[in-house]
Amino acid sequence: VTQCKNHTAKSGMCHDGCAFGNDSGKKNCCAMNDRGYCTHCGCHWADHINANTVYVPCKQEKRTTVEDMRKAYGKGVEDLDNVCILLMTLLDQMKEAVNEFEVCQAQIRECNDFLQQHALRKRAYYSVDFFLQQIKILEEEDQTPTVRAQVSLLKDMVSRQSVIRTMAESDEEGQVAPSRKMFEEMRNMCEEYKQDIKRCGQGTNGTGVNEDFLSSRFAQGNYVSKRKNWDFMRNMWD
Repeated sequence: VTQCKNHTAKSGMCHDGCAFGNDSGKKNCCAMNDRGYCTHCGCHWADHINANTVYVPCKQEKRTTVEDMRKAYGKGVEDLDNVCILLMTLLDQMKEAVNEFEVCQAQIRECNDFLQQHALRKRAYYSVDFFLQQIKILEEEDQTPTVRAQVSLLKDMVSRQSVIRTMAESDEEGQVAPSRKMFEEMRNMCEEYKQDIKRCGQGTNGTGVNEDFLSSRFAQGNYVSKRKNWDFMRNMWD
């Protein structure tokens, strides 16, 4: 497969079964126009190589039932209704997503620091304005397939550079810590709610309700507001 060195994944797979090797003959590839630029990605023929692997995008769908959640959490959710189980699962997934984002953010910072140290990428994320200017010029030209491909490439580069600039200039803890703390607080509210359900059912007066426990809990200043927040979240999913 003829693959562009400037692109990744699907956009870099220009065409299958190329008859030319990794030399000057690549300019005669059927994916190149008469000026030597690829009609698929817009890059010069010299930026293309033959690869042995082909990127094939695929979509995976995962369905999780409430029964699956009950099995996964075991006794931890045996006293909760389906809405509460769903909320617990979503909160855990959001916390996991935040953790994965932190890892990705750290990797980008590490790569950028390496490039800065070795002067391979000297603050390249400030060159977005140049790309935008080139896009504006190209959009005023005749919209041939090559021009459209070049515009698409430049817009993709602007998007990537903007992300890198944002990641490099952002405060890691300032951006991620509040989200992590919010999910943890919501998860703790869920655990507190679960324990309350258990204790409310441990009544000794024949009614099945522990009235002493309820009285003591609602005597706490911030307990009512916490319960209202949790009930609000539950009602959103009912």
